[in-house]
Amino acid sequence: CLVASTLYWVHDVEPERFRLAHTHPELHQVYEAARPSARETMVVELAGLGRSDSTRTATALSAYALVGSVWALRYDDAGLDTKVIAELITERAEASGFDTIVLSGHSMGGVVAAEVARHLYRDTGLTLLGVILDCTPVDLHAVRPKARGLGEDMLRWMGWVPGARESRTLR
Repeated sequence: CLVASTLYWVHDVEPERFRLAHTHPELHQVYEAARPSARETMVVELAGLGRSDSTRTATALSAYALVGSVWALRYDDAGLDTKVIAELITERAEASGFDTIVLSGHSMGGVVAAEVARHLYRDTGLTLLGVILDCTPVDLHAVRPKARGLGEDMLRWMGWVPGARESRTLR
């Protein structure tokens, strides 16, 4: 059992973690802050997983410019790593003079936003003002019935097997 666990970790989990840690998401500005008092806040829109670019959604949310400068994230089609996304947001925020962050996630982008928020909160000195969840499935009963069983199986594996989130074999 120890040999199988070691092989699983060395040949499946670690290479996938390494690959995901070297993805290259992109972040670009959509709107300037509409008010001078909002110029220190960065609002980042994260798309659901059916889309790799959140620009269309961010463009439709012009009211966010009242909160701060609105940015859109484009995922790397090779995969996503929430720590990499948090590091990108941190670098851009610090370089552009933002000290407050608001994350907005549409659909599964809300799940990604929540994980990115955890990294920002734990690993940076930035102020996380809020996380906006837009049509985000917060429990599996919000997911279509045909896919619900697969989601329950996935959650069960991810909760018990170390490295299950990164494992290509388990996916």
